[in-house]
Amino acid sequence: MKVYIVHYESLEDGYNIQGFTNLKNANTLVSKLKRQGRKKELGLIKDPKIIHKEIPITKNGILTAINYI
Repeated sequence: MKVYIVHYESLEDGYNIQGFTNLKNANTLVSKLKRQGRKKELGLIKDPKIIHKEIPITKNGILTAINYI
């Protein structure tokens, strides 16, 4: 199973990680964060980045995903 993980860090929320199974949703979040960062509504410390992980759909794969996030 393909999982797309978005990492970003902001002044308000601190370090955040969000996982998606759809690349389009991950790209949408990244573009929203960049727009808010340019408008200074959300003080981004680090630019958001997308990491692609291949995680098997088994008990061990689910535990790996939970431990990663």
